[in-house]
Amino acid sequence: MIECDLGPESLLSVLLEIERSVGNGISHRDSAGRYADRPIDIDLIDYGRMVYLSRQLTLPHPWASERPFVMGPLLELEPDYRSPLD
Repeated sequence: MIECDLGPESLLSVLLEIERSVGNGISHRDSAGRYADRPIDIDLIDYGRMVYLSRQLTLPHPWASERPFVMGPLLELEPDYRSPLD
């Protein structure tokens, strides 16, 4: 896991800026507001087992447990991981 001095909203801003820079400014939403394909997608899955809800961010990530491509690598890094909602 990563240690970070930023709060969850600030970290999200940094991650979104990385997405924009790698994706040459391509938005993560299309003109209709739906998610769009892009070169990179960085999600904030968990932040120190914090439960957090704002307009910008929900922690833990609401669909992480339904996505094997998220949970597989997460459990490799932290085999005893449990969502703070479990």
